[in-house]
Amino acid sequence: MEKHTKREYKHRIPLFIGIIVLLIIVTAWLVGDGTRKGHITLLTVVEGEEDEGGVADLYLTVRPGNGAIYLDSFPLTRIDTQSSIRYANQIACDFLDYDCAQYDFFYTIRANSAIVGGPSAGAAIATLTAAVLDEQHIDEDVAMTGTINSGGIIGPVAGIAAKTSGAREAGIKKAIIPALTSTDDLIIESTSVESTSAENGSKNETATDVETGLEYSGRVLSLSSDGFEVIGVATIEDAMYELTGKNYTRSLRPIVPPREYLTRMESVAEDICDRNSQLKEELRSKNIEYNDTNNYTARIAAIDRDSAEDQHNDLGIDDNAYTRASLCFSSNIELSKLEIRHDDDEDNKVLRETLISRAEELEMETRARNVSTIGDLETYAIVQERILEAKEVLRGAGDDDDNGSTDDVDTDSLGYARERLISAESWGAFFGMDGTSVPLDERHLRRACLAKLAEAEERVNYARLYAPDFVEDSDAMISQARALAGEEPILCIFAASKAKAQANILTSAITVGPHRVDELIAQKLAASDRSLRIQQSEGAFPITGYSYAQYARNLRSTQPYSALTFAEYSLELSTIDIYFPEERTWHIPPAIRTHSTPFVLGTIFGVCIGALIAIRSSRATKRVDDDRKRPARRRK
Repeated sequence: MEKHTKREYKHRIPLFIGIIVLLIIVTAWLVGDGTRKGHITLLTVVEGEEDEGGVADLYLTVRPGNGAIYLDSFPLTRIDTQSSIRYANQIACDFLDYDCAQYDFFYTIRANSAIVGGPSAGAAIATLTAAVLDEQHIDEDVAMTGTINSGGIIGPVAGIAAKTSGAREAGIKKAIIPALTSTDDLIIESTSVESTSAENGSKNETATDVETGLEYSGRVLSLSSDGFEVIGVATIEDAMYELTGKNYTRSLRPIVPPREYLTRMESVAEDICDRNSQLKEELRSKNIEYNDTNNYTARIAAIDRDSAEDQHNDLGIDDNAYTRASLCFSSNIELSKLEIRHDDDEDNKVLRETLISRAEELEMETRARNVSTIGDLETYAIVQERILEAKEVLRGAGDDDDNGSTDDVDTDSLGYARERLISAESWGAFFGMDGTSVPLDERHLRRACLAKLAEAEERVNYARLYAPDFVEDSDAMISQARALAGEEPILCIFAASKAKAQANILTSAITVGPHRVDELIAQKLAASDRSLRIQQSEGAFPITGYSYAQYARNLRSTQPYSALTFAEYSLELSTIDIYFPEERTWHIPPAIRTHSTPFVLGTIFGVCIGALIAIRSSRATKRVDDDRKRPARRRK
C-alpha cells in the first residue's frame, strides 16, 4: 500500500511542475514581451541651405532579439548615418553596461529636409538608446544635436546658429548642444536674457557675445523672453540628466596604475634612456659634436627632477616613465642619425642588412605570441607597428639593383629604423601582463577592425565637409588600416582609431576655436580618466590609454596641440574593450529582467499553488489509505 501511494505521488510531480511553469508563462504574457519605445527630436540643417535649420524625429523600438540594428528613414539618410547609429548604439549599451546582444533595435527617422543624419545625430541616437533601454521618458519639448565620441563625450558640430533658430521656430523649449560650442555660433535674438550656472561641477566662465549681447555662464544659456533654452552638455551623463531628469553620475575610484604596469613601464624607460646615454658616449668617443636644438637633455632632466621630487604613486615608482621614454626615444633618433652619417658606406650597408634580418625575426616572434587580454592586444599593436614601420623605412633606405647590391644608403632613414626596432624590443616587456581574458580570435578581431574602420571613415568624411584640405593624414591612416585588415586586424584597429582621432581633432579645432583648446584638452582628459577608471574597476588597465594621457598632461602647458592629439589618442584607445564584449553562454530573458518584480511574484505564486496542491493531494491520499486500513483492523 505504501509503495502504491509513493507511485501515485510521483505521477503527480510533472503536473505540479507544469502548473508552476504555466503560471510563469501567464505572468510573462500579462506583463508584455519586453518591447520598449521612445522618441527624440533632432536638430538639423536643411541640406544645401546652411543658414536654414529644422528638426527631425527619431523613433526607437527595442524588442527581445539577437542584437540586430535596423534603420527606416524617410525621405533619405546619408550613408554614414548607418555607422553613426551602430556606434552610438554601442556607446549607449556600454554606458549602461547592458548586454545588447539580446535585443533588436529599430530606428526610424522622419524629416522634412531632403537628406538627414550623419555624425551630428550621434549624441541624440546614443541618448535615446540609453533612455529606452533604461525605460526613461524623454522630454518631448527638447531637441538635440552633437556627435558622440569615445568615452561618451558629446563633440561639437557645425551649423549651431541655424539649428537652434530652427528649433525655436518649431516650438521647441530646450535645445541641447555640445558644451564646447563657440559662442560665435549662438546668434539668437532676444530682448531679455537670463544666464544660469552649469551643474555637476562644470567650469563657470562668464563671457559676453559682442554681436548679440548674450551672456554665457557655464553651459546653460536661458532666453527668458519666450522660455527657450540653449544648454551645452559635455557627456552622455549630462545629456541624460537634461532629457530625462535622472542623474547617471557614477562614483568611481581614482585611477591607480598597477604596480606591474609601473615597473614594466619604468623598465621600458630605463632601456630607452640607457640607449640615449650609450649613443652620447659613442658620439663623444668619435669626437662628433651634438647640437641639442630641441633641448631634449634639459627636458629629460626636468622629468627626472619632477619624478624625484613628486612621486605620483604610493609605490615609490616613477609615474612619468612614459614621458621620459618618449623624450629619450626622440633624442635617440637624432643621435643615431648623426652617428650613422659619420660611418662608412659599407658599414651602413651591412647595418641595413642586419636590421632587415632582425626585423624579420622580431616580427615572427611577435606573431607567435599568445594574445589573450586587452593588454596583450595593445602590446602586440605597439611592437608590431614599430617593426612594420622600421621594415618600410629600411626598404626605402637603399635601392637594390638587379644583382642584389645596394647603392648609397639613406643614413637618416637607417638611424630612425634602428631606434624604432630597439624601441619595439623594449615594449615587448608588456606581453603577459595580468588582465581579464577577452575573445580575441580571428573572427572577433576582423569584426572589430571593420567596425572601427566604418567609424573612422564616417568621421573623416564629416571633417572633409568643413576642411577638405586638411584630411590628408587621416586618409592615409585609413588606407593603411584597410591594407592591414586582411592579415593584421589588430593593427587595423589601432590605425583606424588614430585616423578617427585625427578627424575628431580637426572638427573640434574648427568648431571650438583656438581660444578654447585648453578646455577641449581638459574635456578629453576627463573623459579618458573616466574610461580608465571604469576599465580598472572591471579588472583591465589600458596601457596606451593611460600612457598617452600622462604624456598629454605633460605637454599641455607647452605644446597644447600635441597634448590635444595625445589626449584624443588616449580617449580612443582606452575604450577598445567595447569591441570585445564578454560573451555569455546564457541570458536572462529581457521580459524577465525588465519586469523582474512580476516574474518573482508569479514564480512565488506558482510555487505556492503547486505546494498547496501537493499538500492537499497528499492529505487526500492519506485519507484513502486510512479508509482502506480500517476494515482490516475491525476483522482483527
